[in-house]
Amino acid sequence: MNQQLTREYRPDKALYLQPSPHKEDAGQLIGCDPRDLPVELLRQLGAPTSPSKAARAMCLGCCGNQPSEVRKCVAVKCPLWSYRMGMSPFHARRSIPENTPAHLAGFQPADGLSEGTEA
Repeated sequence: MNQQLTREYRPDKALYLQPSPHKEDAGQLIGCDPRDLPVELLRQLGAPTSPSKAARAMCLGCCGNQPSEVRKCVAVKCPLWSYRMGMSPFHARRSIPENTPAHLAGFQPADGLSEGTEA
């Protein structure tokens, strides 16, 4: 999360918590379902407003808030790796990017998968 934002505004954590409905939790506080909260309350947290931006923020945190290190990330098994640049790479592209690495120039998807489809 933006360090400047956290210094300027500290939301009341209690607004985002509720007693657990599960008997075995003995009333322990748990996080509210964000789908049940007003958007204005969620915005007060200062969190990213899109999944791709949220992934980017997590990657920045993992890499010491160094954008250059996010770009260089080699943790290809991380579920956020494909989203680390702040956008979804799975949206259909109009053409092959000019900066496609040379070793991928002749790449063909396996098993008949094409760009923009999932297994």
